[in-house]
Amino acid sequence: MAVATTPNDGGGYEYQFVDTPLDMFVCKICQYPSREPHLSACCGHTFCKSCLETAKKSTTISKACPICRDEEFITFHNKQADRAIRSLHVFCTNKEKGCEWQGEVNDIINHLGNSDGCQFEDVTCSNDCGKCLQRQYLTGHVEDECVRRKVNCQYCHITGEHQFIEGEHKDQCPKFPIACPNKCEANSIPREDIDEHRKMCPLEEVTCPNDCGMTLQQQYLTTHVKMECPRLKVDCQYCHITGEHQFIEGEHKEQCPKFPIACPNKCEVGSVPRDDIEEHIKMCPLELIQCEYHVVGCEERMARKDQKKHNKEKMEEHLSFTTRQLTNTQRDLNTTKQQLATTCQNLTKAEKEHITLAANTDEILAKLETKFQTKITEIETAAQKRITELETKLEQKSKLLEDVLFSDKDLWWKMINSSSSKQKTQQIEQSVSDPNIFWYNTVNYQASKLSSGDQVTSVIVKMSEYAKKKSDGVWWYSDSFYTHHKGYKMCLYVYAGWTTGYMTVYLVLMKGPYDDQLRWPLKGHCEVKLLNQISNSEHHLGNGEYWDDGHKRVPSGERCRYKMWSSHQFISHEHLHKITPTCQYLKDDSIFLQVDYKLD
Repeated sequence: MAVATTPNDGGGYEYQFVDTPLDMFVCKICQYPSREPHLSACCGHTFCKSCLETAKKSTTISKACPICRDEEFITFHNKQADRAIRSLHVFCTNKEKGCEWQGEVNDIINHLGNSDGCQFEDVTCSNDCGKCLQRQYLTGHVEDECVRRKVNCQYCHITGEHQFIEGEHKDQCPKFPIACPNKCEANSIPREDIDEHRKMCPLEEVTCPNDCGMTLQQQYLTTHVKMECPRLKVDCQYCHITGEHQFIEGEHKEQCPKFPIACPNKCEVGSVPRDDIEEHIKMCPLELIQCEYHVVGCEERMARKDQKKHNKEKMEEHLSFTTRQLTNTQRDLNTTKQQLATTCQNLTKAEKEHITLAANTDEILAKLETKFQTKITEIETAAQKRITELETKLEQKSKLLEDVLFSDKDLWWKMINSSSSKQKTQQIEQSVSDPNIFWYNTVNYQASKLSSGDQVTSVIVKMSEYAKKKSDGVWWYSDSFYTHHKGYKMCLYVYAGWTTGYMTVYLVLMKGPYDDQLRWPLKGHCEVKLLNQISNSEHHLGNGEYWDDGHKRVPSGERCRYKMWSSHQFISHEHLHKITPTCQYLKDDSIFLQVDYKLD
């Protein structure tokens, strides 16, 4: 009997053969029955294919025979020997474990690998739990022992691996029965119902719903709330108001107006409602009172019930007190009459003196009032005359200043930068309807004096609240102005928004009252300047697109008729806000724009 083992990296068959294989079948390298036998032509020995390849790689002379060292080493696959070796009978590799199977080499692989084959073969659990055991025990292990076998939870019936169901899931299963944490008689409650059970559990500790601060078991709660709680709502048995027990029996009881209290004199009445005690004392027979004749001198005190007895017993004394009191009263009365007579005489003399003094005072007051009224009239007349003179002078100076400012802009720049001139300018601005368009009104006033055909050389408009218009991102229209007397009507259209980084200026033509008398299309040239407010120099001239005529006049519309001149990037916000010792365009949150338009 031959026993052969084959290493994992090749070689002959490792099985235990029933009969010893012939020597011609044995590999001369590994000394085991050859696997895929090759026969050498030089010496006729048999080699395993894998042994032969290994020998060729390890020897320095790869073409020499490993046995006879013949350099003419030639081998070929011995198919006949291969069939003969495969038909040899071998024992099961698990013979020592008890397997009695015998069969050909060709069948042992199926015997060992087939589920119906060798029951002693070591196999791995099909559930990948890592357990290795004989095939005969696999079914029992997979069905009854494997930690990864599929089972159903007996409580919630979900399916999962045994180790999960009996481990993590068991600690979380909502249907798993657990004992009441209060150790009451209920000891098998589904986990998901435990909160509901605790609400009804007699041993659960709860807090009094009346917020008295008491903690007690639920089985005693009803008795506590209805009979023992100091904050129990009860009615006062005397005045019938509702309140907490501790209040009713404490603070309220000491103040309850209907609560019965004993008479302080301990009379036969016994108890009296608290709010009636004062009335009771007024009538109580045991209350100590003064004698009815205390006004005439009796100083004794007695219980109310003894008043009549006292009067009867002290009648003579009371008469004596009364007689003495009457005598004293009569004497005092006579004294008082004498004093009154003397007082009347003195009063009469004083009244006469007072009447004389009053007559003289009225005469003096009448004279003073006449003089005072005359003085007031004189002051009012003088004040009204002065006001009229000042108004006339102010109107004359305003008209004179308007003419000067219109004809000499250099003078205007000097005036606008001096404090006194600014005050005068503000006074003039207050005289017009809209201070924001003062220069426009000034120019229009001059234009109204021109004869037909004369042109206004320059128009200056003021834009106030620049910061607000910029932040709101709104378009601003100036008030309208005319090119000449009864001429073309125009206005400035300005956008100070922050979105573009530039201020945009349009000169637009408007519908005017003299359009039917004017020549169309309108032709001319214009310049728009941003004025420097601290010097008559460094004015910013806008570079814009000029529209040479008004051929697209619209016959209707209240505002913009047609764009005559435009500058989308008139001046950048950075340049506008820049301040130098000689130049400042934006001042007091205002800017001034000058329009020069010349008709062709």
